[in-house]
Amino acid sequence: MDRTRDTLVVSDQDRSSLVWLLDAMDDHFDRRISDQDFLRLAASIRASLSPSAANDPGMAVSVRAFEDFLSAASGDPLPVDLYGNLRFALAELEEPI
Repeated sequence: MDRTRDTLVVSDQDRSSLVWLLDAMDDHFDRRISDQDFLRLAASIRASLSPSAANDPGMAVSVRAFEDFLSAASGDPLPVDLYGNLRFALAELEEPI
């Protein structure tokens, strides 16, 4: 039972980190943070996600969109389609369960 509680805490932390990324996307869209700052924040969030986040049914789509975006975001400009996909997937995390 303790392991289940730990899993839920990690899941909540991962969800909070991904929702925080959505907030950062708003700041990026409004040009309050640069592409480079956004990508640094995204990389930091990626490093903090637990390995199980990709398998969590409530987060799998968002994590996959996040990975796809970061894999393609090495150049300039940022990949617009994948950015939009990521925003849409992360917005789903804000919906009540």
